[in-house]
Amino acid sequence: MTGNAMALVGAFQPAIVTAYGAGNLDRMRDLAYRACKFSLLFVLVFVLPLSLELGEILRLWLVDPPPYTHGLCLFMFAITAVDQSSVGHMMAVNARGKIAVYQTFLGGTLLLALPLAWLFLWLDWGVYSVGAALFFTTLVSAWGRVGFARGLVGMSPGLWFFRILLPAAGVSAIAFAAGLLPRLWMPPSAARVVATGLACEIPFLGLTWMFLLEASEKHYVLEKLGSFLKHPAKGTSVHGRAPAESSPPASAEPPED
Repeated sequence: MTGNAMALVGAFQPAIVTAYGAGNLDRMRDLAYRACKFSLLFVLVFVLPLSLELGEILRLWLVDPPPYTHGLCLFMFAITAVDQSSVGHMMAVNARGKIAVYQTFLGGTLLLALPLAWLFLWLDWGVYSVGAALFFTTLVSAWGRVGFARGLVGMSPGLWFFRILLPAAGVSAIAFAAGLLPRLWMPPSAARVVATGLACEIPFLGLTWMFLLEASEKHYVLEKLGSFLKHPAKGTSVHGRAPAESSPPASAEPPED
C-alpha cells in the first residue's frame, strides 16, 4: 500500500528538487502539499473499506484468524495513513539537503518503538500496546517532519492541516458512515464485503474528485491512470523521472502565514 502511494507521487520528487534548485520556494512548497494530499488520499482509498470489513476479510482469508490480528491490522492501517500524511514534507526537506539533524531525529524516534514496545509488554499492558507504541512513534516522526519542514523550507503546519488533513478527514468520515449502511440489513459475508466497499468508495471518490482535487490535480490523476492502463508495469514504477508535463502544475501558490 505504501509502495503504491509512493509510486503515485513519484513524479513530485524531481519536480520538488527542481523547484528548490531554481529558487522557486513557493512552487516547491505547493508541490509538497500536493504530494501529501495524493499520498494520504491514495492510502485512505484502501484503508477505509478494509477497516470496516477487516474481521470478515480475515475470516474468509484465514478461516480462523490468530488472536489480536484484527486489532494489530487496524493499528498498521492507522500508522500507514499517519506516515503518508507528511510525505511531502519529507520530499521538501530532502530537496534542501543538509539533513543530518533531521535524519537523526526521525531515525531515533522510529528506533524508540522497540524499547517502548518492550516497556509496554513488561508493564503487562497487552499485545495491543505494541501497536500503540508503533503508532505513537510514527505520529511523533510525522509531526517531526512537519516541524522540520517549517523551520527549513517554510512549510506552514496550519496550511497543511486545513488544506490536507481536515478536508481528508471530513470526506473520510462521510465515506466511513456510508460504509456502515450495509451492516443494517446484511449479515457478515463476502457479499457484504463487496457492498461495504462500494458504499464506502463511491462517496469517497466522488467527494474527493468534486471538492478536494483542483483542476490540475484531476488532470494529473487522469494522466497517471491512462499511463497505467496502457503500461501497467511502467505506470506503477517509482523509478525514473516523470515526463515534465506529468508533473502537476502549481495553479495557485499557497498563501503565506
